[in-house]
Amino acid sequence: MSVTVEIVSAAVGVLLALVALVAWRKSAGRSSAAKGRVFRGPSEMYFTCARCSAQVAHTKRTIAAWEKGSRRIFCDACHKKWRTAQPPQEAPYGASAGVASRASAGTTSRGLSNEARASRTQSPAYASESKGPRGCLGVALIMVLVPIAIVYFTINA
Repeated sequence: MSVTVEIVSAAVGVLLALVALVAWRKSAGRSSAAKGRVFRGPSEMYFTCARCSAQVAHTKRTIAAWEKGSRRIFCDACHKKWRTAQPPQEAPYGASAGVASRASAGTTSRGLSNEARASRTQSPAYASESKGPRGCLGVALIMVLVPIAIVYFTINA
């Protein structure tokens, strides 16, 4: 059996149908998420700082804290004081031993050199920690290989 115009046009039609289906699903998902998202932030524009009792306007940080469920919100100055009072964080996986020893010696991450800071912010230790889009290559391969396989099996059957 030879490759005919009908087989090629059917394969192209299936490929176009798959592309249209994927595009429709992406646009439908985006529009429903945009419609369904409701602002859950505070109803007031100002809040009272839980530490110094000052009346302060909300910022992106405080709105995010409110959406996560926190009701004890601090102004930027009190938040900064709290952050500097916190003990330094442990070095992430893959960081050099020198950075970990300096961090454990009482130096905060803000006091580290540029070299040490750069080594702490390297690529994630595991591929699952990266936040890139996933599945695009697999979908593209399926969309190309399935019609080719259909044409191959119809020719050789």
